[in-house]
Amino acid sequence: MPALDEKVRVSLRDRPLQFLKNHPKLKDRLRPLMEAAGFGTTDWVREVMYRECFHYIRNLDPSQLDVLEISGGPQWRRNFDFKTYTETQFPDFDICAETLGRQFDLIIADQVFEHLPWPVRAAAPWWLFRHCDAVLVARA
Repeated sequence: MPALDEKVRVSLRDRPLQFLKNHPKLKDRLRPLMEAAGFGTTDWVREVMYRECFHYIRNLDPSQLDVLEISGGPQWRRNFDFKTYTETQFPDFDICAETLGRQFDLIIADQVFEHLPWPVRAAAPWWLFRHCDAVLVARA
């Protein structure tokens, strides 16, 4: 049997992964089984980022934190029991121009800033001081 062309092999390998990405509820249901079989469900380029972010947040005592997340993802609520957790969705909530009328101990902007037309505005000190007493965790 002739060897498969590299593009065909990559396509066959990536189809199941793409299917799961397109069906996040199924991926969440299969996650424990996949991880038990040694198949990580986190994109490989984010493995170190999440490991380091989770370690950092654990050291902040998450049960005492009022948290705002811009474009919330399930990994934060799945891994932490925050005191309060407020989720917004980009682009419905414009981090560059809007406020929520309260302060937070931690703001998580996971994979958000690279999509903003003006990321510096979102991270500018004037914005942070209006929203947050402590920390911004932003990863791109």
